[in-house]
Amino acid sequence: MPNVRIGFGEVVSDIVKAIPHSTDAVNIVRGLASAARTNWVQMAQAKLNTSSRDYVQGISQPEEIRPGVMEITLLGRVPNMIEQGWPGPRDLRMTVIPNARTKHTSKEGHTYVFVPFRHGSPSSSGKNVGRRMPKEIYQVAKHLTARISHRGKGTLQQGGRLFEGMTHVGSKQVSQAARELLQVKVQPWHSTSLYTGMVREQKTYQKATQSSYTTWRTISTNPDAQTDQRKWQHPGIPARHFVKEVQDGLATSLQKILPLLAKR
Repeated sequence: MPNVRIGFGEVVSDIVKAIPHSTDAVNIVRGLASAARTNWVQMAQAKLNTSSRDYVQGISQPEEIRPGVMEITLLGRVPNMIEQGWPGPRDLRMTVIPNARTKHTSKEGHTYVFVPFRHGSPSSSGKNVGRRMPKEIYQVAKHLTARISHRGKGTLQQGGRLFEGMTHVGSKQVSQAARELLQVKVQPWHSTSLYTGMVREQKTYQKATQSSYTTWRTISTNPDAQTDQRKWQHPGIPARHFVKEVQDGLATSLQKILPLLAKR
């Protein structure tokens, strides 16, 4: 899937025509590019949920400047799938496994990949950190011994996990509501509860220590693992077309600016 981009070539040309003897033309275009990027980011943050951080990272690089050309490019497979759309349904075994950075091979010769699913606390916005977990699960998960790791040093502490049938986390008793949620399979093709195996991961920053919550599921080429044909099927991603909205806004801004520049 090719990367989409917003080009400012015509904008550069129009502004240079309006102020042919001014050295401010490039600075004006840079200002418009910065405003367009800000609008693009705000649009993505307002309209996307769990994928907003990935999408915004795709436009975080500086604009590309060449003679007569200025462009902002949307980089990355996932951001461009969101922008351009990804028709479904799709078998994720055909997409996740071939594109995974880390793969494993079973003794039978099947390839498998561990897929992370992040969960937000009940008070989270539901953006970036994953879907909000029920408060009953959170009351248990926040007391798990944290999994601690550092970049370049690997995992320093494994931590605890949620599992079906658990009655205590340390000295804290697991509520009946939480035990029931750890038994519920939301979809008939799910092997376990959404929260089974959840770990609390802890990272320490300069001013604070933060926890995140993750479950891991295995996707495999083993045909025997596909007990239900609906398992690991993705319905597709509708195209967002944020770039067109940003370009339309840029054209409107330019129509307002050009008459003012011509009077300089």
